[in-house]
Amino acid sequence: MGLGRVGAALHCVASRTLALAWSLVIRIVLAPDSYKGSLGAPQVCAALREGLQRVWADADIRTRPMADGGEGTLDAVLSAVGHAGSRRQLKVRGADGRPMDAAYGMLDSPAGATAASRALQNGVD
Repeated sequence: MGLGRVGAALHCVASRTLALAWSLVIRIVLAPDSYKGSLGAPQVCAALREGLQRVWADADIRTRPMADGGEGTLDAVLSAVGHAGSRRQLKVRGADGRPMDAAYGMLDSPAGATAASRALQNGVD
């Protein structure tokens, strides 16, 4: 099976560095986008990390979930800020006028709380 979507969505950079005692340390950066309708970028990172750790248990694997501004952007932002942010839900009216749930993130900052909003759906699919 070819790389297909994985090759297009996953930007994996591996570098090797000599460490103490002349052992080889493998450094890997995982920066995938989400897999629309199945996995968000943080979940893709977790699955890839788990698989890579089976092969290279001592590898230095860093995850950096990405997003292109569409589906998965909120999850990527909240993953990047860790405990400094949280997901919230709000009832709004969609483009068709019907009520729907919209998710947004609340980010903590020194100046107070800042909202980073992104509706998960716009009511028109």
